[in-house]
Amino acid sequence: MKFSTRHIEFEEIIKLAENNSASELSSAEANHLGSCAECSVQLRRLKNLFSLAPKDFTETVPQATTAHLLNIYRQPAAKTRKSLTNRLAGLLIFDDWKPEFALNERLSFQDTRQFLYQAGDYTIDLRVHLADDRYLISGQIFPEAFAAAVRIYNAKTSLETGLNEDGEFDFPLFDEGSFNLQIVTENETIELNDISLA
Repeated sequence: MKFSTRHIEFEEIIKLAENNSASELSSAEANHLGSCAECSVQLRRLKNLFSLAPKDFTETVPQATTAHLLNIYRQPAAKTRKSLTNRLAGLLIFDDWKPEFALNERLSFQDTRQFLYQAGDYTIDLRVHLADDRYLISGQIFPEAFAAAVRIYNAKTSLETGLNEDGEFDFPLFDEGSFNLQIVTENETIELNDISLA
C-alpha cells in the first residue's frame, strides 16, 4: 500500500471506498484510519458518494473531479489572523527653533526648520522650509524602510508619497498650521503628531 508522508494516498482511499468492506482493510490501513480523522472522513464521504452514484461512476468521472466534489463539503480552514501592526509614537529629540535644543549657538528662525524624532529603532529627520507663506516638507528615515508609505495630514489636507532608495521623502507646498506625519512600513506604523509649522 502506498502512503504519502502522513496520509493514505487518495487513489488508495478510492479503492477502499469502492470495495466497501471492512474485511478488505489491511492492518496498516485499519490502524491509520483509526487514528487519522482526515483519511477516515475522506473514506466515509467517498463511500456515501459512491452509494448514491451509478455503478460506473469511478470509471467515467476523473479522480480530480471526485476530489473537488468532496472538497465542496469540507469545512474551510480557519483564516489566520494577521498580526497587528506595531505602532510607534515619535518622540521629539531636536527642534532647531526651540532654545532648549540649540546647539553651538545655531541660528533660530531661519527659512528651514529641522526636527529630529526617535520612534523605536528609527530616527526621522524632518525639514520644513518656508516658501511664500507656504511650506515644503521633506525628510529622511534612518535606517531606510523600503516600500514604506508616508502621509502628512491635518483637518484640511492629506498628502501621501513614498520613500526613495535613500529613505527620503518630500511633499509639495503645504498650508500653514500644524500637521501629523505617518510612516507605514511592512511591520510598523510610525506616528509623529501635532507638528507645528508656526
